[in-house]
Amino acid sequence: MYLAGGSGNPSGWFRHVLAMEKDYRTLLCDYLLGVDKMESMVHLIAKLVTALQIEKAVWIDAFRGGYAAQLLTKFYPEKTDAQVLYATSCLTKEGIESLKKQYKGMKLVLWALYHLPYGLLKFLLIKPYPIDSAPS
Repeated sequence: MYLAGGSGNPSGWFRHVLAMEKDYRTLLCDYLLGVDKMESMVHLIAKLVTALQIEKAVWIDAFRGGYAAQLLTKFYPEKTDAQVLYATSCLTKEGIESLKKQYKGMKLVLWALYHLPYGLLKFLLIKPYPIDSAPS
């Protein structure tokens, strides 16, 4: 399962999924608006994995997604086969404080995510991935 980074948009993983789907079942996770805590989000992700009858998952993540993967492994070790993390922070007190400082400058983005329809934001900000330039 690919978890989105800071944007909450999993489309950045598109090339990875195309390369992996020949050999693996792949999922992209798009975070839900209105879920205010990552812990709540990972419990929902675990419910999804259970509903899809996935016994164990490999969490593939970057940035904020790495934080989600660490929480999934902490709360659901029985659902975790492995983690692939990069450009992420650890769950130490210092790591969490560092992340909080980085996100203070995101107030406008967070305001827009809270007040504007997510579908509109995706339409305005996220361009479709050109299928013809995907790896074969």
